[in-house]
Amino acid sequence: MKVSSTVKLCAVPGSHMPDGSYLSVIKGKIEDPAGSANGRKKWKKIEIVVRVIVFQIRGFRPVRLITTILDPAITAKEIIKHYHKRWDIEIAYDEIKTHQCATLRGQMPTIIRSKRADLVEQELYAILIMYNLIRSLIHEAASKHGKDPLLISFLDSLGKMWEKWGQGKMESGNCNQILAEWSFCANSPSRLANLASISP
Repeated sequence: MKVSSTVKLCAVPGSHMPDGSYLSVIKGKIEDPAGSANGRKKWKKIEIVVRVIVFQIRGFRPVRLITTILDPAITAKEIIKHYHKRWDIEIAYDEIKTHQCATLRGQMPTIIRSKRADLVEQELYAILIMYNLIRSLIHEAASKHGKDPLLISFLDSLGKMWEKWGQGKMESGNCNQILAEWSFCANSPSRLANLASISP
């Protein structure tokens, strides 16, 4: 997890690892359910050994992470990359709710219009099928050109799709070819590309 710079994390003597991370001890207290009675809470002190990783991505401020993964065989850079990967699902939610379901005025309308449960389910499936269709075609385009699909902008690809649709060029027969072409052209720097500039 990410930790504020105001939290003191003193290094345990001799705990520095080759990748620059180190061990620290966090002290605190938690409620003791067994000892709490009559509405009064009893607390017990705990100590947790954590691994502290300080890193910086080019163009951003330094960041501190703490983790209970203490094995030095797992490098700090691996942990940092997996920390960023955990946000992929949030990015997917944003792509669907903020961009795929947005109006031309930029305001998100009421996405679910149906009043019946079975039709609401149908609409949800339609939204998710469209999202996965675009993602699958982006993946196909990336594979064709030897690129990482995560480095291709979903927003740019979606914009191109609406553009082609407005021009009447989104026919079932050529959809794959068109999307493959613009997806390759939509390659743009992303947070994953920036991870190459990590300085632990």
